[in-house]
Amino acid sequence: MLEKKLEKMSENTFLESAEELRALTEHAPIAIVVYNIEKGKLIEANLHAVKAFGINKEKLLTVGLEKFYHESLQNGQSSEEIIQSQINQVLEGAFYVYEWNYLDVSGKHIPCEVRIVRLPIKNQKLVRVSFTDISDRKNAVEALNLLAESNVTDLDEFLQSCVQMLSKAYSARFAFVGLLLDANKTRVETRAVWAGNEILENFEYDLAGTPCADILDRSKKLISRDVVKLYPDDKMLADMSAESYFGSPLINSFGETIGLVSVLDVKPMKLMPWTASILATFCQRIALELESHQSKKKIESSEEELSAILHEMQDTFFRADKLGKVIRVSSSVEQLFGYLPNEILGIDLANLFVEPDGRDKLTRLIKENNGKIENYIAELKRKDGTTIWVSTNAHYYYDLAGKKIGIEGTTRDITNIKETEEQMRKLSMALEQSADVVMITDCSGIIEYVNQSFELATGYSKEEVLGEKPNIVKSGKQNEEFYTNLWQTISSGNVFSDVLINRRKDSTFYYEQKTITPLKDAEGNITHFVSTGKDITDRMHAQEKLHHMAHHDPLTELPNRTLFLERLKLALARARYHKRLIAVMFIDLDRFKTINDSLGHDTGDKLLKLIAQRLVGDIRDGDTVARLGGDEFAVLLDDIALEKDIASLAKKMLEALEPKFVIDEREFYITASIGVSNCPNDGVDSQTLLKHADIAMYRAKDLGKNNYQFYSTEMSAKAFERLTLESSLRSALELDEFVLHYQPQIDVNNKNVIGVEALIRWQHPDLGLVSPLEFIPFLEEIGQIVSVGEWVLRNACKQSVRWGDMFEKHSLRMSVNMSSRQFNDSNLVSKIRQIITDTGIDPRLLELEITESLLMRNTTSTIEAINTLSELGVRFAIDDFGTGYSSLSYLRRFPIDSLKIDRSFIRDVTIDSDDAAIATAIIVMGQSLKLDVIAEGVETEGQLEFLRSKHCQSSQGFLFCKPLPADELSNWLQQQFKIKK
Repeated sequence: MLEKKLEKMSENTFLESAEELRALTEHAPIAIVVYNIEKGKLIEANLHAVKAFGINKEKLLTVGLEKFYHESLQNGQSSEEIIQSQINQVLEGAFYVYEWNYLDVSGKHIPCEVRIVRLPIKNQKLVRVSFTDISDRKNAVEALNLLAESNVTDLDEFLQSCVQMLSKAYSARFAFVGLLLDANKTRVETRAVWAGNEILENFEYDLAGTPCADILDRSKKLISRDVVKLYPDDKMLADMSAESYFGSPLINSFGETIGLVSVLDVKPMKLMPWTASILATFCQRIALELESHQSKKKIESSEEELSAILHEMQDTFFRADKLGKVIRVSSSVEQLFGYLPNEILGIDLANLFVEPDGRDKLTRLIKENNGKIENYIAELKRKDGTTIWVSTNAHYYYDLAGKKIGIEGTTRDITNIKETEEQMRKLSMALEQSADVVMITDCSGIIEYVNQSFELATGYSKEEVLGEKPNIVKSGKQNEEFYTNLWQTISSGNVFSDVLINRRKDSTFYYEQKTITPLKDAEGNITHFVSTGKDITDRMHAQEKLHHMAHHDPLTELPNRTLFLERLKLALARARYHKRLIAVMFIDLDRFKTINDSLGHDTGDKLLKLIAQRLVGDIRDGDTVARLGGDEFAVLLDDIALEKDIASLAKKMLEALEPKFVIDEREFYITASIGVSNCPNDGVDSQTLLKHADIAMYRAKDLGKNNYQFYSTEMSAKAFERLTLESSLRSALELDEFVLHYQPQIDVNNKNVIGVEALIRWQHPDLGLVSPLEFIPFLEEIGQIVSVGEWVLRNACKQSVRWGDMFEKHSLRMSVNMSSRQFNDSNLVSKIRQIITDTGIDPRLLELEITESLLMRNTTSTIEAINTLSELGVRFAIDDFGTGYSSLSYLRRFPIDSLKIDRSFIRDVTIDSDDAAIATAIIVMGQSLKLDVIAEGVETEGQLEFLRSKHCQSSQGFLFCKPLPADELSNWLQQQFKIKK
């Protein structure tokens, strides 16, 4: 530049003539005049000066230098004195600079910078006075200050003021703010338009072929001239006669381009050092206000939320001197840092940074980036000691002489964005480390991403599958119709979910539970597909196993009832078509329950397996042996030619069971009762045939077991009687047909009565008194044993209290049998508590008799119930001890008080050494465990004497008294107690 060239010239270097001076100054872009100190007048003025001052050159050369001094500079001195003082300084080698407003030819005040410097021309004392138009710089500073101090109340007014300020800052004719209308960034709607000297109505326009389209990639466009030539397809530029264009994108806090700001003029616009910074500052503030306005609309129902969003979104303007001291801030600093504006003035920026060298790093980056920086991320400290993350746009600012005097910029709170980024980072890590198989494809099915679980599941690496299609793992195990349906589902925007059979890289197959979800953009167009899946190969194999288990007995591996009925239905269909016989055998093992109860379920299960093997070994190919449950089996005989063949096969079944079974060195002999029905004689559907075979089996039982019987209609009549009895039993409790009899328990040594046992009887209106042996199994079957058992316990407790009142000096223990099904009732303990409370019985006089099999189940609920009731004081006795399969560990584990020796061991105790040995062992075991031992079924003095000799404490039986109704036993007890008196 001319000014700098002349200033830098050495004092020893002179221009040879005025002609050389004129050549240097005539076409300079600023106004220049030359003043002859000795003559005291102007001797030269360039064209720009003539135009600027609106005076022809001849007249201008008659004007003195004092014309260019502003009155405010005189300070009481005359213009001549001031001129002489400054010229003396200039002659000594200095130069003088001041600001001055002059009137141009249109009468407009133009701010300028006046610079006086001595000219190095030989033998002459000349000074050059240059006038630099600084209106652009003034306008830019003014616009920036107005923007920083702007307090937005109305968005439209704010945007209109912004375009007006931008137009003034760049001395441009046009300025506008536009917002994108679609996600594809093809069309814009203006929100504020300044043209000439007024605000115009907003409009829409297409971006294709315009400079506005080129700035949407977040880059600025600063085109100082020839913009129409650069964009010949932009009709609007041509209509505006635009010569220059400045534009920058609007980017929201999420990093999304939402619009643009453009400034245009019909003449070239100057590219100044602050051109880009001013535009960036306006764009940042406009983007913020647009976002704030949008947020206000969304949450206008909540003033508190609105304040929070404004706090997060509002930028803070700051200015610091060259030492880093804050000298100016906008009022939003309180929202950002918690400081009032006057509190933060004078604070060193370095004190706000969390990093010790944070400020130094910022200033270094500004210097390295040509005096500006955008989106500088840093962590800062608030007044209360908390920290926030901010994004800062900053640049150097200068005095009127162009000297750098500090930095200024805007800062926004991005703490939430940083937290969101951290969340996204965590989500990305979760996706990568997810145990689920994840695949993402584009809308045409090309793989763009797979996670580590995909690599582990398929054996393919990411590099091998990226760019491929998912059919790289296609197995061919599913038909094309399956895949067509898959593609049609997701292409229509719906979620697809199913099990796929895929092939790994090593050619092995695996099952994948897959879900494919279409991803859509803002306009609803599918952009990607996200596939998530789990390798469920093990589960599918388990399902296959479960399917097998659902149709087979887990113990014997024989078909179960479900599979048996399915095969029976198929066989019936074939039989009707081919007109052949089929038969159903219902097999029930004889006395199996005795083995199971006495030796335990483990032995019983082993025996059932061996029996199943024998039954299967004696059937024909195509026939089916099934286990229906417990010790019940069924056989399907398919395609029978003659009815006599059925009898032959049934006989073979019985013969197959005749040889002994050996389990754990024990020998067993087992028999079975078989019932037979056939189609079409006994029924034409599966349920009927099975029911009739069951009826025939009961007939075989009645005839002494170990035989087979064919179904007949007479058998149905018998079965109907059993059904009638069962039906009557269902209403017996409601009709109050049950009664209790009581049998006393006697001290073996002194024959004192120590307690009674409550025994239920059924007073049938037609059949009379029915033994419990006949109806208790039915109660168990139909599930009424729980309600009947509760009735027995309540009434027994009531009777015990009555006897307590009658015989105050004699505490009689009341024993009540408990079914194992009652212990399946989760409310058992609460029910017994309530009965004790309602009846008033002393819990210590209540003894509950349970079976060995109940203890052997050893379930948590059983253990908790027994322990809880024992803590209440309730006693427990094991009934029929010796007939099951117990061990000392079970007896020691539970709070058992008594053992009851089964009557089957007492009956022949005086004549059978084995029974005597068993009874003796039980008594000794009870004594060693400090348990009371009660012998049941005592009917002779010899039996009593044996028990006394073995020190058995108690007994009960017909020798003393048979079970009696309560009133009869009351009389008997009264006689006993009177005798004692």
